[in-house]
This record gives sequence, C-alpha cells and structure tokens, in this order.
Amino acid sequence: MCPFSSCAHRNKKNIYAKLQNLGMKVKVEHVLNFELPIGMKPRHSQPGWNKTGGRGQDAREQNPTHGRRGKRRWRKKRDFRPSSGESSGSGEHLAEGTSSSSTRTDHEIPGFYYDPEKKRYFKIQPNQFSSLGHTITKQNIEKKALETERIRNLTKQTDKVHSHHFLELMSKQEMGSVTRLQFQRYFIHKRISCIENHPSQTLSASSIHGTLEHPKVIGLNSSHDKLISMWSLSSSLAKCINMVDIDVSNTGDIVIDFDKPSLNLCNSASSMYWTERKKSLPLHLLYTTGPYFGNESCTAHICQVSNEGLCGTTNSYSIGQQYVWCCALDPDYRKFSIGCEKGALLIEVETRRLWEISTHRGDVSSIVFSHKIPSTLYCGNTKGSIFTHDTRSHTNQTLSQPKMTGIVTSLQLTWDDIHLLASDALGKAFLWDLRMKRVLVEYTGMKNKGTRIPVYMDDAEKLVYGCDLEGYTRFWCKNSGKLLRTIPSPVQCSSTSVPVVLYSETWGNRTGNSALLLGAGNKLYVYKV
Repeated sequence: MCPFSSCAHRNKKNIYAKLQNLGMKVKVEHVLNFELPIGMKPRHSQPGWNKTGGRGQDAREQNPTHGRRGKRRWRKKRDFRPSSGESSGSGEHLAEGTSSSSTRTDHEIPGFYYDPEKKRYFKIQPNQFSSLGHTITKQNIEKKALETERIRNLTKQTDKVHSHHFLELMSKQEMGSVTRLQFQRYFIHKRISCIENHPSQTLSASSIHGTLEHPKVIGLNSSHDKLISMWSLSSSLAKCINMVDIDVSNTGDIVIDFDKPSLNLCNSASSMYWTERKKSLPLHLLYTTGPYFGNESCTAHICQVSNEGLCGTTNSYSIGQQYVWCCALDPDYRKFSIGCEKGALLIEVETRRLWEISTHRGDVSSIVFSHKIPSTLYCGNTKGSIFTHDTRSHTNQTLSQPKMTGIVTSLQLTWDDIHLLASDALGKAFLWDLRMKRVLVEYTGMKNKGTRIPVYMDDAEKLVYGCDLEGYTRFWCKNSGKLLRTIPSPVQCSSTSVPVVLYSETWGNRTGNSALLLGAGNKLYVYKV
C-alpha cells in the first residue's frame, strides 16, 4: 500500500516531492509525522467527507446535485483560523471583552438604574430625595455599591504570623546582618498587617444623660489607664464628655466601665482638648461650648480632673459670637488658643487677656502648641495654609507658611518638634520637616470629600493611622509611607458618622497590650494586635 494513500498523505506527498527537488534528504517517516497547518486540513476532517477523500453517503443525500463545481464552492467556504497560539489567545480575549462589554451595556439606559436582583429598571430621581431609603438616586446607588464592597472585604482572609519568620530574623540579628531597629520595625509591621477584619471584642457605651449616638473624640491620658471621650446624644443637640477607667482582664480583654465615670459632663460642646505634661498636677481639660439658641456668645472652659472627678472650680472665658472649630492648651497651662472664624484667639489663663491671630482671613480648622517651646503655635486654616506664630510677640506676623491642597483637618507634632504630621480634607496626609520646610513622606490611600477627618501618629512615632470617609482604617509606616493594613468598618457609616479610631501599645498601662479601638454608633470595637 502506498504510504500516501489518504487525503492528508496526498498533501504530504507534494511536500515530500518539493523537498526532494530541493535536494534535501528526507525520509518518508519524517513527512508522515509532519503536522499540517490548520489552513491545510485534509478533506475527511471537514463535515461531509469520508476518509477516502470523497463525499460520504450522507452528503450525497443532502445535496444530490453535487459535482466538481460543488467541490470548488466547498473549498471557498473553508475558514482559515490563526495558526499561532498567541493570536488565538488574543482572539479569545477579544471575544470575552466584546461579550462582557455587551452584557455591561445591554442593561444601561440613560436616566435609569437596572437592579440585577429584581431584574427591573428604576428611574433615577434627583439627589434631594436621598433621605428616602426606597428612592433610587445616584447617592443611594453609590451607597449600595460601597456597602456591597465593604461586606465583600469583611469576608477576605488576612495574613497569619508565622513563628519561623521571627526565628530567622532573630538568628540574623545575632549574626549582625539585621540591626535591632530593623527587627523591631519588621515585628511591628508584621503584627499590624495581620490584624483581623472582624473585631475580637465589642463594648457598649452608656451615659446617664441619655442614649449615646456617635463618638466625636476619643483619647487616652498619659498613663493610658483612662479613656477620655466626647459623644453626641440622640435625644438632644448636647454633647456628653466623660472619663472612665480602663482595665485588662486575665484573658487579655480590655474592660471599660462606663457606669462609673470619673467625669461626666453634658453641654453643647463643640471641641475638646486635654493635656497632662506635669504629672504632679491633675489632668487639665479644655472644651468650648456654643449657644443653644439666640444671640448668646460661645464660652471656653478649663477644669482640672483627678481620679475622684473635678478638682476645684471651672474657669470660663467668653469668646464672642463666632463659630469655634478647635482649641488647644499650652503645655505650661499659661495660655490657650481657640480656632474660630476668620482667625484664631490667644487667651492668657490668669489675666484673661485676649489677642487675635491673623491667618489671612481663613477659618482656623486645626491648632497645636509645640512640646519643647510652648510659645510656638501652629495653625491650619480652611485655605490650606499652615501658619507658625510666636505667642510671646503680640503681632500678627507669621514665621512660616507650609501649604496644603485642601482644608487642613489635623496637625500633630513629634515629641522633638522636628516633624509635623498634617492632613487635609482631600484625603492627603504629609509628614513635614519644619527645618527644611518640605515634605518628607506622603501617605496615600485616604478617601475624603470635604469632611474633617484627622490622621494620627502613635505614641512610639512608628505608625500613622486614620479612618477615611468610607469607614476604612489604614495603617502606614511613618518613615517610609508604606501602606501596611486596610481594615473595613464593622458597620455601615456615612459622612456624618465617620468611625473614630485610637491605637495604643499599652492599654490599661500594661506594656505589650496592643489594640485598635474603633468607635461607631454607641459601641466600641476592639481589634487585638
């Protein structure tokens, strides 16, 4: 039998003959094993052809009037596909892209929203109807998409801490290839990156003045055994300021007893600040109150708080009929500053003398005193400028003016007064070098649209953290700006109820007891580190 008897072999016979004419010594077995391109398929591989090279009986029954002309027409209908795997892959990718785009655009009608769950179209209403939960508006559609994304992120698995990583680093540290500072930095970063998405503990907050709605400010004293917080009440426009004790149980859980507060005030507070530099003296608390109605003036109050409660009488200072953004107290308890409309106020505690600080007619949204030089004051206004003022001179001259892109929402100095952490209302955070007047590190990832959301630095000055408008808590490395962890909010939040966060490594005045405290609603969520 001839080796080139079949149809496919006839095509290979022509190839074999051409190779022989070129003078190449090729065996018949090599040509038989040669794989033809897709475009040169044998006839029996096509529908309607049998292995002998002609049409089968089925084809004759379907088209009895076939002949030579029919064969030529059949050859013209052959579709030549790309032979390389690369081009075929691109074709498949193109087909997938067109199919996905078609499915994506099939349900899009201008002015209407397609609900895939109900499989119906709904007319998109103006945003003024967003307060009605059942109305379809652009804001409600965005909220639904964010809530779906938050629930999906909560189910994601986080990294785990493996002991062999630390054993390897410890051996490298003993050999001298890794310094002690590098080992500590890696240890902290690894622990932060392994925080669980779900809180390990939930605490309920309560007050005798009414139901707590949402926390505005939470903080710790210098020994980290007392929690100072300001809450909004759901039954009135007043705010509740309290200070409670913090303890740690035998199992390592944080215990906060809101039923036995050391301080419990209820007033129309607008801002709060406390300092405890001199440990021989009790904690000094500064808070400002606004009028409930009418033409009453705003008032600033300074009081001393001990373990038993208020010490002595509260000093009150009238600051006029203007809105108060923030306040700060001098570490030496001699002066305090109030950030208000079109400038800032500087008041002496003993003499009650008042000076106005010019900030180029911009509202002062954040303010902080220097740690080492209490006479140096930093003010951030709504125009994005950061002013430095010497409180010893009663002139309006400013020393320096770093510039931010949006409204300055928070300012925090390092303990050596060399670096300044500043954030704005556009979600940007920078670490400024006050000596060179330039940005050292930028912390990216925050999402904000005009809300006053602060960014914090931990006590060890190794981490930077904050919660954005969508409720995601982010941790960065202070020196490098690397994003270490993003934690979704345990509950749904909005622009009026952004969660408040606080991180510490010595909860209950116990070293190594690290945790993140997140306040949302009338609850505090604890994330163990």
